[in-house]
Amino acid sequence: MINGVVSVGGGLKMPVNPAIFELLKKDPETAFELMCKFSLAKENRIKLAEPLKKSMAAANIEALYNDLVACDKMDLTDKVKKVNLPSLIMCGEEDKMTPPQLSQDIAANIKGSKTCFIKGAGHMVMMERPEEFNNALITFAQSFS
Repeated sequence: MINGVVSVGGGLKMPVNPAIFELLKKDPETAFELMCKFSLAKENRIKLAEPLKKSMAAANIEALYNDLVACDKMDLTDKVKKVNLPSLIMCGEEDKMTPPQLSQDIAANIKGSKTCFIKGAGHMVMMERPEEFNNALITFAQSFS
């Protein structure tokens, strides 16, 4: 039984910067640099950029590319209105990949949803602020269990 839903760093639509597609084909390492810059809050880049880049480099480039294509084509505008469960919409306040406005758009379309915007975090909010992230999830889960 599903008791609730959580969206983290999402959007009804998630357009991808065309430069990322081009760079993934021609210069993946530069693409990873750009994606890290967009994914991490400035204060977290020194600590987390290298591990994140290594993780991206270990991934299958074609799979990563196809994942971004799927994000770019996605449109959940009509589907999200059918969600009728307790919902928590989370996002890092400094997320450049899926800016907070995209999370606000989700929340505006789910009646009674709760939002949680985490300070000092970007798109990788669960890595950047794990304690705050986990506390928000626990609080949400406890609200209906």
